[in-house]
Parts: sequence; C-alpha cells; structure tokens
Amino acid sequence: MIFGRRLFLLRKAMTETDLDVFIVMDRANTFYLTGFQGTYSLLMVTEDHALFLTDSRYYECARNSLPSEYEIVLQMHDGKNQLKSFFTIHGKLRVGFEPRISYEKFRWLGDAVRPARLVETKDIIDPLRRTKDEDELRCIRRAAALGDRCFQRICHEIKPGICERELALQIRRFFEDAGAEGESFPAIVAFGPNAALPHHQTSRRKLKKGDVVLIDMGCRIKGYCSDMTRTLFLDTAREKEREIYRIVLEAQTKGLEAVKPGLPAREVDEVVRQHIIGEGYGDAFGHNTGHGVGIEIHESPVLGPQSADLLQEGMIITIEPGIYCPRFSGVRIEDLVLVTKEGAQCLSKSSKQMRIL
Repeated sequence: MIFGRRLFLLRKAMTETDLDVFIVMDRANTFYLTGFQGTYSLLMVTEDHALFLTDSRYYECARNSLPSEYEIVLQMHDGKNQLKSFFTIHGKLRVGFEPRISYEKFRWLGDAVRPARLVETKDIIDPLRRTKDEDELRCIRRAAALGDRCFQRICHEIKPGICERELALQIRRFFEDAGAEGESFPAIVAFGPNAALPHHQTSRRKLKKGDVVLIDMGCRIKGYCSDMTRTLFLDTAREKEREIYRIVLEAQTKGLEAVKPGLPAREVDEVVRQHIIGEGYGDAFGHNTGHGVGIEIHESPVLGPQSADLLQEGMIITIEPGIYCPRFSGVRIEDLVLVTKEGAQCLSKSSKQMRIL
C-alpha cells in the first residue's frame, strides 16, 4: 500500500511534466519506490505498467519481496536489448530520467531507449522524498533514539588515552549490536585541535586532559538515517572554548525557533549565521546550517545561503551550526529535526548543555 501510493505520486508527477516513461537507476530512489535494497536494478514506470529489471543475484529476492505493482524481469546481459525491444515497439516516447545519473549511464540509456528520446526535466522524485510519511518517520525516530542511547553509552568510554579510531569503532559496534543496519555515515570523532576540521578524518590521536571531544554520528534503521553531533570537554574547557560553545548553542537555538512550514530554508541559515557573525566568528562558520535527512544522510532541502528550498511540514532536517578555530579547537551542535505545523520538533534528545567530563 505504501509503495503503491508512492508509485501513484510518481505517475502524477510524470503526467504533470508530460512524460510517457520514467526510468529509475538510483539506488535510493529505487528503495523509496519498491523497498529493494540490492546493489543493482533498473525500474521503468509507464502510465499503466511498472517493470523491475535485476540480475540473477537479486531476481529471486525481488520476486519474493517486491510489491505486487511491479513486474519482475530477469535481466539478460546488461539489459540494453530488453529495453530496446520495448522502445522499438512503442516508438517515440518521452522518457524521463534522474538528473544525477553519470554521463556514462546517460549515454547507455540514450542508446537503449532509441527511437524514444530522453527528456531533460527537473528531478521529479526528489520532491516526493522530501516530506516523510508515517512509516518513514517511525524508522527515523527509532534511528534518532538509538543515536541518543549510543551517545549516553559512549560518554562512559571517553577517558584519557583512548584514540579517535577506537571510540569511532565502539560507536559502530554499538549500533550494530543494538540492531541497526549500520552507521548512516562513518562516525566523525575529533579530539583537541582536530575538532577545528568540520569533516575530520578520524585518526589515531589519543585523548588528553583539556581536549575538546566532537562526535558526529548516526545510524540506519530499515533504510533510514539519523544524524547528531555533540561537543564535550575532558577535565576542563578554556575560556575561549566556553565562549564559542555558548555562541554555537545560542545560534542553534535561534535556528530551531525559526523553523516553520513555508519558510525559505535560507532564512533559517541567515538567522543562525547572523548570530555567529554578530559575535565576531563569521569567518569560522563556513558550512551550511543544515540539510535534509532520510534514505540518504544528505538530502533536500539545503539550509544554506544560496538555497531555493522551502521548508514543508513532514521534512526531516538538521540544524548544525559550528565554529572552527584552526589549530585550536572547534564546536558543533547538531540536532535531527522534524518540521511540524507548530515548528521544529527535535528528534535528538541528548543534552546540549556544556558538559565537562
């Protein structure tokens, strides 16, 4: 029923953009429309038919698990001749495709659908995925709650001498042991001056007294992601670190308060950014305020200065300002947030008050 509804919405979007056929090759979009999590497939949707091609590795699995709306076809070789047969019979149709496919796939697809032609359109699946239904929200809430449990547990392991990689490994093990499908991205664990690197590559640096500890992590439940960042201090925090923590927390609070349906996403970024600029740290906050989260860890909308997205009820977003002082320290605070008619509902429940271990 869920996937039938999503297929209905895709066909509605196809009609609105004057497409006869839409071809899906992206794994995340395929999962959204069918629940299939294999590494290879091709989905072809028409007004009254949905064809799912996959190879021998996944054929039986697809037959047993995919919704009844889809006809499952065993792919022969690379599948091109099977597509050619269809389009040779049906002629010059207008065929839509996902804008983010590679140039190599674009050329392959163009040849496979001839004499039909590929039609360049806006992404018609992305708007469907932006707002989450109840089943999606249930998975994301569970992933966020598991992230909170992991953070509570991992705080007991933050002691002098532990290295970043060891702590990151413990995070991964916790998620897997607790029943998650794994991490939604490799955890970022940054000690001391490494916290000044927003996407630090977790290293063998050992934790020392007086270090800041930045942890950015998430897990995946039934195909859906969570994302949360907290910043802690071991033994003590320097005066400047206390200052930037206060500023980041204030900026994040203002961002959360600004969230509401219909608001341009860039305005949330502006509220957050202007507070940090006003405190004299504008140059130390270089990334966007947030992003959408769902099947992928980075989805629409984008909460940044150049964003053209509007917030909508049912979106899952992050609010994650940070201040990064090279070779000194850094602070980022990030919550996973549901956009509701009343505003922001934080799905991340871990405390954000400054904490010295």
